[in-house]
Amino acid sequence: MVNLVGLRWLRRYHRLVLWIVSISLIPTITLLGFSYYQAISTARSELKKATEQSSRKLSELIRAADLTLRELEIYLENFEGTEQAAWQLLQQIAYNDPRFREVGIVDEQGYLVATSLGPVEPPIAIKSKTRADLSRREIQIVGPVTTSVMQQRSLVLALPTQGQGELNVLIDPTLLQDFWTALGEQDLGQEGFLVYVDQHHEKIIAGVGLVPRRAETLLAPASRDRIQVRYPVDETDIVIVGEISKGWALRHWERLLITVAPVVLGTSLLVFAALTRFTYFTQLLDYDIRIGLKNREFELYYQPIFDLVANTCIGAEVLIRWKHSYQGLILPGVFIPIAEKTGLIVEMGDWVLQKAAVGCSELLADYPNLYISINLSPVQITSYQNAQAFYEKLKEHEAVTPHLMFEITETSLAETGQEAIPKTLKRIHSLGAKIALDDFGTGFCGINYLSQFSFDYLKIDRTFTCACETTSNLSTALDGMIDLAKRFEANLIAEGIETEKQRQTLLDKGIQFGQGWLYAHPMSLAEFKQFLSLQAGIAKDVGFPSSKVQ
Repeated sequence: MVNLVGLRWLRRYHRLVLWIVSISLIPTITLLGFSYYQAISTARSELKKATEQSSRKLSELIRAADLTLRELEIYLENFEGTEQAAWQLLQQIAYNDPRFREVGIVDEQGYLVATSLGPVEPPIAIKSKTRADLSRREIQIVGPVTTSVMQQRSLVLALPTQGQGELNVLIDPTLLQDFWTALGEQDLGQEGFLVYVDQHHEKIIAGVGLVPRRAETLLAPASRDRIQVRYPVDETDIVIVGEISKGWALRHWERLLITVAPVVLGTSLLVFAALTRFTYFTQLLDYDIRIGLKNREFELYYQPIFDLVANTCIGAEVLIRWKHSYQGLILPGVFIPIAEKTGLIVEMGDWVLQKAAVGCSELLADYPNLYISINLSPVQITSYQNAQAFYEKLKEHEAVTPHLMFEITETSLAETGQEAIPKTLKRIHSLGAKIALDDFGTGFCGINYLSQFSFDYLKIDRTFTCACETTSNLSTALDGMIDLAKRFEANLIAEGIETEKQRQTLLDKGIQFGQGWLYAHPMSLAEFKQFLSLQAGIAKDVGFPSSKVQ
């Protein structure tokens, strides 16, 4: 039987199982996903910081060179000294800034005529591809090139002059690599690099790490297994590209995956087991309620309601019970919330109304003034369609309707808050039925609800009944509720009376009606008939008092 139940549940609720699996795995997925994102984000952030700082260092160098060369240009335009003096000036510039390896002057014909080492004799022709763009009167980076005089690989910071000549300073390409070293940035890994790319000429001018051979690969989008950051150098064609492999960035995350993931996965499995155990019973009832209604597994039990003054039974509250085919007795607190959530409460409520009306008709034959109280769920009358259907079904039992009372809980009213409910309750009342507010005092409905719904009876929750003998706050609240009921001309029915002292205290407070185990437990219709027949001196003309006209 258990296996059949399990198979039926899995077959019907396979989506629910998948949902539970997903929910139970959320801690693992969240932790791993967050740590994965954090590792990638941190690596990208550090790489971006490195490229920004490298860009700033290079920008500072370019600004220093630009300022030096522009001052040199102004000086040479007004220079009237000897060649020896000019050479000494160039030498002084080179000595003053250790970043500058050499300072040079290229004339209008494109010949290198002087350097910080002295005049160049004979002048050396500079190839056009190693010269700056003369149409741009701004400092530019050219190279790397091998210098003609010192035969060293250098980067040229060149500034075109008004006469279309050129002033330049040479720097060592390793200086750009030193920028990175001085920053003390993170390890780029075996496949990482940071390079300076001349976008205009599509040339790599310097770099650290595993520098690619071709600039085209850097200017194209990076592959999905790489993290790449680009940062331009202000007012130049240079862009700094930093790149590392995701595998390198995730090396610490992979360790976390190996050490922490099993623990978190174990926790998730425990959550899965707990959720499965919790939902197995309740969610399966959704299916079983339909089967139960079809197979007549539900029954109505009657709990007598007494006139506390006359000590006679004047009616009963019908309570639904479910004798499950293999799980035994299931109480309403378990299946009613599921029925309301799934909408099955409408079908169940119709069955209760039909069954209670038939039972009421049988009882009225011998006890013409008895009242039968029926619990009403807001779901049954919230929508116009459901409310209309319920009203039509109630009209089918017009003969017993004046002997029916419908109870709706204060809590459910507060939670539902539907404007259609007051209208529906008034329509039910127009057929002669009574309306009672159940669990009065527990839902914080307030005076507004009492005036809006105009209830015939207020049923005091058993919590206040148990406290009526004490001097607690609940007892004080009960006195206030009794006062409120009198103001709205509503009768009170106390639930959960278990002792004679409670009955007497309630009587002293002016409460006339009540129910509870002091009088009787809920019983079947046959047992209720027998209970009534055994009541000594029962008055057949006693029933609920007439209430105010709505």
